[in-house]
Amino acid sequence: MPIDDVYMKSFQNQVQVLENMKTGIEAAIGRAQKRLAEVEQQVNDGKSTKEAIEDVFKKK
Repeated sequence: MPIDDVYMKSFQNQVQVLENMKTGIEAAIGRAQKRLAEVEQQVNDGKSTKEAIEDVFKKK
């Protein structure tokens, strides 16, 4: 296999790894936003911030 093909394959693998990391990070951000919305809703419903955070993270 020519050296250029080896470098190209390595580069493609690195791109795939980065794309997978991006997908994972986006999913984590989505979960964090959902939890934040749950905390905000509970605070709006009258709970203290501390209680809301404990409640949201305890049930996960």
